[in-house]
Amino acid sequence: MDGISQLTTEPLGARAPAPLPDGRILFTTLGNGGWELRVVAPRPIRVQPAPLAPASFDSAPHVAMRETGYASWGSLRPHFWIPLGINAGRAGHFFGAATAGADAVGRYIYLAEGQFSPSPARFQGSFFLLSPVLGNPTLDFYVSNRWSLVGIDSTGHIVSQNRPEGALGATVVAQRWRSFVSLRLAAEYEGRRFVSIPDTSLAAICNGCINRDRVGGSAILSIGSAISVPLAVSLQDGATASLLYRRKEEQGNARYLNEVRARGNVYVRFGPRVGFAYSVLALRGAIGALDGPITDRFSVGGVSSGGVAFLFGQTVGAFRTFPVRGYAGGVLSGRRAATLTAEYRMPLALLGHVIGHLPIGADKLAFAVFGDVGDAWDVGERARLNRLRSVGAELIGDVTVNYDVPLRLRLGVAQPATAHARLYAAFSADF
Repeated sequence: MDGISQLTTEPLGARAPAPLPDGRILFTTLGNGGWELRVVAPRPIRVQPAPLAPASFDSAPHVAMRETGYASWGSLRPHFWIPLGINAGRAGHFFGAATAGADAVGRYIYLAEGQFSPSPARFQGSFFLLSPVLGNPTLDFYVSNRWSLVGIDSTGHIVSQNRPEGALGATVVAQRWRSFVSLRLAAEYEGRRFVSIPDTSLAAICNGCINRDRVGGSAILSIGSAISVPLAVSLQDGATASLLYRRKEEQGNARYLNEVRARGNVYVRFGPRVGFAYSVLALRGAIGALDGPITDRFSVGGVSSGGVAFLFGQTVGAFRTFPVRGYAGGVLSGRRAATLTAEYRMPLALLGHVIGHLPIGADKLAFAVFGDVGDAWDVGERARLNRLRSVGAELIGDVTVNYDVPLRLRLGVAQPATAHARLYAAFSADF
């Protein structure tokens, strides 16, 4: 066009440009708050066009084609594996891998992981399947099997617990531009199996180590309104909350358990924009109560590690309702529990490139400082929320596995009030 080209200095590109009558150009670009509409006055730059070499074309070779129906397995099958390791003490040292995927049209989404312990020979793992084939509601299916150490008696018997679990649920979501309301109803199963090495009568060495099965259901109401954009390091300018009620009934007797848990998160954009995003002050609070003849207890402490996030207010993979970083998981337990967290998250670097020749893309880095407090107590006791308390920092990296599966990795250090600092690594974030 008469040797005149138009370039843009917008770092993320100028999309859908349109000339205005006064000569300016209207366009859209991606900003920290999502898509933005901008206008600029163009500055012409004269470029001497390079001479074009004469081109010659030939017909392409014939390619045989055939038409088939849709098959989901090509895109649904595993395309990556993430190594996992879980130390359950004398119950087993487990090693394995996790994978996730979705088919091309989004009918099925899954997460699967499994680990094997060679001594004693045991397997544990989980499988989660999400399917919006009905539209609204969305269906979900979950099964898992976990091992944990109960204890070692004075004669050297090692007692371990196996926990098979499963759930079938449906979630209805009403969504607007930045807000949502969702309700999930689910039928649930929970089992307990106890094993002693060497084999002996469990009644003689372990009070309460009785095999049992529990069935029941749960309802989760979640609401929220917050801003989530590709370049942000966190949700911002909003809040989310969820309320859970669960009922379990033990088979073969009249014992039952009622569980109520409430959880709320607040996200506040804090300070001026730093580089590619804003810093965010995030607050989290959780409280729970258990009632009924079943003597289950909440556990408080440990690091919460999520998985791949799907749906609003839900995370695929196990996470702790009452985490306090810097302490061992379950260091406190009780029929009542509560935790509070304050976390300041700030952007570090926008990377945007692949890692060597691996199918992993590095998106961005962020840094966070935090403070956690929490407690667990029984009915009639006084709550002391500063009974467990810690401060620390995390380095947060957002990557994509297999080029299109988002994954958040966290490496942190936490200093508890009464012990040495602890290093930890975790997937995702639980709020």
